[in-house]
Amino acid sequence: MKARLSRLVLLALCAQIGLNCSDAPMAPDVMSELPSEIRFRTYSSAATLPEVVIKTPFNFKNVLLPDGKSTVDVELTFESNSCAEVESDTYRVAWYDNGSLIDKKNDCNPIILTLAYGDHNITLQMLDANDSELTNAASRSSRRIQINKKCAGTQDSSSCENDGFFCNGIGCIPQLDADKNTVFVCKFGAPPFGNCCQHEYECAFGQYCNVADNKCVACTADPHCEDSNLCTTDSCFNGVCSNVKQNPLCCDCSVTSNPNYTIEKQCTDGKFCSQKGCNCGTNTCTYTTKTFKQGLCCETGDHASCDDTDACNVDLCVANICRHSPPLGGTTGCCNGDADCLDGNVCTTDSCDLVNNACLHTPVNNALCCNTKSDCNDNKSDTLDNCINFQCVFTADPNYCELPPTSNIVINEIMIDPMASGDGVGEWIELYNSTSQAIDLNFWVVGDKSGQTHDINNGGPLIVAAGGYAVLCRSSDKSVNGGVDCAYSYGSSYLLKNNGGELVIKDSTYKLIDEVGFDGGPNFPNPEGASIALTNPSNNNKVGANWKISNTQLPGNTDKGTPGAKNEDVFSVIEIAKCQEQPTDNICTLDTCVANTCTNVKKPGCCLTTADCIAPTQCHTASCGADKKCTYSQIPAPTCCLTDDVCDDGLTCNVDKCIGFKCRHSPDQTKLGSFCCDTDVDCGNANNSCVTAVCDTDNNVCKPPVVSGGPNCCTEVFASPSTECDDGDPSTLNTCKDFQCKFVPD
Repeated sequence: MKARLSRLVLLALCAQIGLNCSDAPMAPDVMSELPSEIRFRTYSSAATLPEVVIKTPFNFKNVLLPDGKSTVDVELTFESNSCAEVESDTYRVAWYDNGSLIDKKNDCNPIILTLAYGDHNITLQMLDANDSELTNAASRSSRRIQINKKCAGTQDSSSCENDGFFCNGIGCIPQLDADKNTVFVCKFGAPPFGNCCQHEYECAFGQYCNVADNKCVACTADPHCEDSNLCTTDSCFNGVCSNVKQNPLCCDCSVTSNPNYTIEKQCTDGKFCSQKGCNCGTNTCTYTTKTFKQGLCCETGDHASCDDTDACNVDLCVANICRHSPPLGGTTGCCNGDADCLDGNVCTTDSCDLVNNACLHTPVNNALCCNTKSDCNDNKSDTLDNCINFQCVFTADPNYCELPPTSNIVINEIMIDPMASGDGVGEWIELYNSTSQAIDLNFWVVGDKSGQTHDINNGGPLIVAAGGYAVLCRSSDKSVNGGVDCAYSYGSSYLLKNNGGELVIKDSTYKLIDEVGFDGGPNFPNPEGASIALTNPSNNNKVGANWKISNTQLPGNTDKGTPGAKNEDVFSVIEIAKCQEQPTDNICTLDTCVANTCTNVKKPGCCLTTADCIAPTQCHTASCGADKKCTYSQIPAPTCCLTDDVCDDGLTCNVDKCIGFKCRHSPDQTKLGSFCCDTDVDCGNANNSCVTAVCDTDNNVCKPPVVSGGPNCCTEVFASPSTECDDGDPSTLNTCKDFQCKFVPD
């Protein structure tokens, strides 16, 4: 409805807002403009609407007129939820026959209908105190009651006169009467077409009867299409209502309870992201953009609207929400400004190339700047070099250590008095290169302080490898020098004195490199047929206590020494106090320095707990004694074994093996066919009363068995069937086995 409001609507609005509407302006009376048969429908606002329901008779009730009668009485009963209001004259009940008012009353008692021949559409309709029909569907109830009569002749439909009711057919139909006799009755049939009507009460509630073509329609006049929506123009055309909204921005808040006129249906711009609303004062649709916690709302496929101006993001509309993320597989270092490029590295100047949206990191000139640990080196062996926050940091290495200083070439072993060969050919000197570089001994000098001297002339370089050894001999002939491999022979120009002397080594510039003054016994060892060996190349070789007699025998003779090799037989670790474990020193380690790094070497046999003691075999148990030394005890056989010989069980016929540290015993397969035995039981007389078998224990062979005889005994080793055994039972097999009768089921 667009043009005007009826006075009835104005009064209803006044009642809702509590105003005195006695002075409300009069609107034109639209009711007076309609044909008299059209009723203007209103809607009750009562919480419980009045209802009426016909209980009897049932729909399409057929009643046969008695012979000679033109009418018949039919009782109609009904129920209502408002009988009290009916009796108080708040409501009334009216009843109609084929659209014509019959009567009305103020009670809910049964109604007696006097009906003539014909098809009757009986309708109950509740009225208000002003006798206006109530407008809710449940305030009306209808029944079809068909009053039939007998035909004039047998199936003579011509005698069934028309009752004036358009929406039915008529014919003479046979049926049984109360006495089971066949009679022919004028009956009313189906309408000529669907939705047929002659009056409004034949139509569904809310429909109207178009009497021009006898059809129920939604409307017959424009007011029938009134939807109470200010924004629509309501019209009826060919029985169909049309409610057209002329202004797409118009909305009416008063009709939103109608599911067809919710705000979302009145105001629609076709956009998902629009939050629809209605300004009730101006009756105008409003649209605002929806917001989500996850991000901005966007229309499906509209990725452009999601642009966040960040060149480093991919902007997409996903499920109507804008999403922003770096591209998959994209390169790092994208930026929108210098602030995006700050990497915390004080050794670079950070900026953003806005043309390519790429970060630039320009190194600064600072020697302490770094990117990795390898960039930092202060060339000091006693520090740890690290790169922390792009700055080189040098800290003291807590594990750095140094052995006592020594010469580059160390006098490490001396054969002073050989016995396997004479001094003139069997003496030798071992030199050790303590550096990390090879050293050439050519043109160096060997001698003593008494005037003996020899200038080394090898005819070429005489190289001692880094950490290697060089043996200088009186004679390089292995056949006479005791089988020693010599790097150089200095001949008779220098002699080692048995009762004490000096050994002096100088380089090619005659600079003193190393010297040892051995005293022939008081402080230095002075053995015969064995070398004296320095216990560690880093020990002070001028101190006699640092030398020991070698106890490793040379190949091919009785002399002892380790020329050209580490002095393993006398070697001792130099302990460095700095390298002791902290906070408590472990007494079971030797705390020394290897390659300038503190190293804790386990002392053999020392322990703090039993866990420090590793048993030498599976058949030993280990324990740590009070003296902090490991002790081991062997588990005796046969509980545990290491070899087969400890597993002998004393039985000749068995094989005894140590398998998995356990003694295992089994019959000797090679003796199974020779009747080997250790006792009489091995000869098979156990549990056999028919045989006496004896073991010849001297030869460990079973003697031939002697059949002793007796009940159930036989002389056969094996026979089936047996001629000697018979239990008289035909269901068993008679068998002789091991000189005993056996009877088994057949």
